Amino acid sequence: MEQPSKSRKPVSAAPKTQAPSPGLLRKKHRMDGQRICRVCGDRAVAHNFDVITCESCKTFFRRNAHKPQKECAFEGKCEITVNTRRFCPACRLKKCFAIGMRADMILDEAERKARMDKIAENRKKRQLALEASKQRGESSSSSDGCSDRKHRTQILECDSSKAEIDSTQDPAGTSVDTVDLLAEEVVPEFQQNVQTSDQAPQSAASGQGQGQSVQVQTDSVSNSRGRACSFEPVPTALLPSDPLMYWRLTAEEHTLLTQLTADYQELLLEHLPVLDTSQVLLQRIESLSLNESMDHSERFIANLVNFLKHIPDFRSLDMSDQLALVKANFMRCFLVKGSVSYSEERDAWLKDNFEVPLSAYVGATQNPELMRRYADFCRITKRVLKNDISGYALLNLLVLLEPQTASLSDRQTVNTLHDKYATLLKHHLESQYSYMFAGQYLEAAWDCLHDSKLVAADMVSLFINFKDFIGPLMAEVMDMKPE
Repeated sequence: MEQPSKSRKPVSAAPKTQAPSPGLLRKKHRMDGQRICRVCGDRAVAHNFDVITCESCKTFFRRNAHKPQKECAFEGKCEITVNTRRFCPACRLKKCFAIGMRADMILDEAERKARMDKIAENRKKRQLALEASKQRGESSSSSDGCSDRKHRTQILECDSSKAEIDSTQDPAGTSVDTVDLLAEEVVPEFQQNVQTSDQAPQSAASGQGQGQSVQVQTDSVSNSRGRACSFEPVPTALLPSDPLMYWRLTAEEHTLLTQLTADYQELLLEHLPVLDTSQVLLQRIESLSLNESMDHSERFIANLVNFLKHIPDFRSLDMSDQLALVKANFMRCFLVKGSVSYSEERDAWLKDNFEVPLSAYVGATQNPELMRRYADFCRITKRVLKNDISGYALLNLLVLLEPQTASLSDRQTVNTLHDKYATLLKHHLESQYSYMFAGQYLEAAWDCLHDSKLVAADMVSLFINFKDFIGPLMAEVMDMKPE
């Protein structure tokens, strides 16, 4: 006997499952702990243009979404993975749209400017709140002591404390942008490197009170400038005429230094220093876009990697140590390179037939204080090394081969190489300025090394704020992905 069929409502078409809202998708991703790029499968940072993606695919989509779509050179079925994502832009962009990335969420110039203004406004609020908090707790001001080594270690210690405060919370409870909160997560190796190197000098400053330590940190920029002002190049007329008062480079040292200088000049420097700025008429670039600034940084990373491929000592290191050193110290190399083309007389960076004044970088970044510190660092270094390309090349290796860098597997070898090039810098300065005056230059060079660490830490934080504008290579070096 047949069973009576159950009554069903007439349906004209199969019911469609309602797609979850973007908000529910984000919540699900957070609950499941998913951090995988839906385009290529790489590790992802967050949602970009309504889809969770890695930094590389986010940048690719932002640059190509509004351009005419290209045709695939094959059958339009290319597999997009971490290793193949650069092979076929057509299929990669097609997949971006297929998974729901939205081109209408890409900001135009006006919207970008509004966002940057908001970031600058919030940064200023936090700075004012932090200064107000310090003023309430500070004790009597500390003495100047620009040349005192203990005073310098206090500055390093306090600057590390400032980085920890800025990366965790706002004392006044003002709103903090998401890009600022990423700072601690994005560059853990860099920040760990700064903290590790700053822990050692704490015993030297143990006799100082907490309030006085805060005051030193507040004046760290001016104290750094004071040390710079204390150094004056030795006039040529005062240099001794006795050749025995100068170090004679060995044949091995001469060969190494000559090759290093040639590689640094050819592979890393885009412009040679202008020797006489008073006799040069250059086109002045009054404004600079943020994209132009970031493109310049992207080229620098590529040039730095190419330069290091020509350094046998660096290539002898384990690949993991090479990556750790570049990721932790690339910004310090960037600062040293900037010093080569800086002109103190013009307060600008000179490039072949044009100059970029400090005001142009301030306009692009909306951070006058940090850009002033960058210019001051370049001024200090330029005053010490002048147009000595060999000196800049050695300084570049010394900031890169930092033995205190985190996550090194063979720290002793890195330290040995650091000592090797430190000795070569000492001998180079002794061959130029004699045993009598080389010590002054060497001490000033070490001050530059310390100052580069402080400025570079803040420059990294600035780049994180502009993470939407940096290229994929810079994002990879900055390790802008969660662990």
